[in-house]
Amino acid sequence: MNMFKARTGLLLGLGMAMLTAVPTTVHANLCKGNGRLLLRWSKKSTIAVVVFSATSCDTPAACAGDASVTDGTLATKAPITFTIKDAKGKTLTSTIDPAAPSCAGRCGRVNRGGCPHGADTYRVAGGVLRYAFATAEQTSMNASKLRIATNDPPTLSAPVTVTVSDANGYTVEVRFNTCQPRTTGTGVAVNCS
Repeated sequence: MNMFKARTGLLLGLGMAMLTAVPTTVHANLCKGNGRLLLRWSKKSTIAVVVFSATSCDTPAACAGDASVTDGTLATKAPITFTIKDAKGKTLTSTIDPAAPSCAGRCGRVNRGGCPHGADTYRVAGGVLRYAFATAEQTSMNASKLRIATNDPPTLSAPVTVTVSDANGYTVEVRFNTCQPRTTGTGVAVNCS
């Protein structure tokens, strides 16, 4: 009988440990303003070069309400995951991590002006991702020349969703209902708005 109780207690304890180890789901905040996604891909380089912008996004917790971040202190936390997903399930993902060994000290991150009224900027492999904190309730995002490796031509069927998540769980999302892909003999260009 004592052995049965001990076994039951062990199984119950393991079950509780497994339940607490399940990560919580982070829900993306849909940006309410305008957005733009431009993507160019060539057969020769097999790299998608992305330009992206979004306005009227929710702010990270570090900037929300009465919270503020001082100049030089980041409101977001790397690594940042940048994901593009289309209606057919085609997914392109890039991780922006200035601390990654592939950066070899050439990548950087900086905050100018704190928040609100400042910006976090991540520079990596020739590209830039920038969060601009206009007010305590509004953030805009810009990405320029982000590079995503893919062997398949990313023609992208609308609707297309772009999700950007930081290591603290701050996640924003933009949906594009109109995309115009243009295919040439050497590559693909996609313009979404």
